[in-house]
Amino acid sequence: KRREMHFYVNARLDGLKCREEDIGKKIIEKFEGRGDNLIYRSIKVQENTDGRSKSTFQIPGGMQNNELIVLKMTEKFERNPSKEAKDDVAKRTYYVSENKVRTQFHYADTCITRSTSLHDKERANEDAGDSLMEVVNAEKECLTAARHAQNETADLLTTRKHEEEEVIVDQPVFETGSKKGEEKKEEEKAEEREDEKDRRQLDYLTPFLQNIDPKSMGREDAQKVREACMKALKDRLLERANIIQNRLNEENSALAKTQANFQRNQRDNDPDMEEQFERECSEAMFRIQILEQRLVQHEENALKKFRDMDQKLLADPRMA
Repeated sequence: KRREMHFYVNARLDGLKCREEDIGKKIIEKFEGRGDNLIYRSIKVQENTDGRSKSTFQIPGGMQNNELIVLKMTEKFERNPSKEAKDDVAKRTYYVSENKVRTQFHYADTCITRSTSLHDKERANEDAGDSLMEVVNAEKECLTAARHAQNETADLLTTRKHEEEEVIVDQPVFETGSKKGEEKKEEEKAEEREDEKDRRQLDYLTPFLQNIDPKSMGREDAQKVREACMKALKDRLLERANIIQNRLNEENSALAKTQANFQRNQRDNDPDMEEQFERECSEAMFRIQILEQRLVQHEENALKKFRDMDQKLLADPRMA
């Protein structure tokens, strides 16, 4: 089995670009932009199937139950211009099963050969000195990094498995907004139907005929009833327009505040923040557009209702 994972280098502290695994056999990691110039790490392993191995060079099995015994580790480094080629490590191979470490240095300019050293940890002598300690420490650091990477990979795979088991389909912003708009229209239609039902059940002039007998109503009383009726209609229409206008003002203020906050924090260059900002702006613009359309429609309907009421009063025999 083989597994390959790719990462966004800029989103990681260790510069990991990709990770390739021949599961239970070999792990290869490639890096970019690291301060220590590391560009490549490979770990050759075998499964500890019987659990009897006492080797200290083991890494977690990840999604597998058995630990993995490390047989060989390799690290490659890009050229460091601040060092001489003979002191700049190009490749270091840890033959764990043989207790040996081979270090190859970069080629100097115009040279076809390069410096190489081989350390045998079982036959170390006093002359090895600092160089042996250096490679032993490098070997420990390489093993630690391999263990950390293996644990991280196991966590990533576990998280992804849980996410795939609990998939939630997100609706597009405009689809969600459109659905909300349709629901709002249905509510308004229901309200209009209720209003129409109430109007049919009640005489529209009843609130304005207090202490007035419609059968003996004179011209002056009829004029007062007419003015009161038109004023009440005008007040209702203005109140409705003010409600819509206030909601529109609130949405515009909220959008301006969101834009101002984003501009203050823009220097952080956070992709998640930019994505959230774009989503919030899209939703706000959709709500603003709906409210503007509703306000225009209300103004048109208000004029029509005003004219209709005027004609209705003129045609009402009680107002003659």
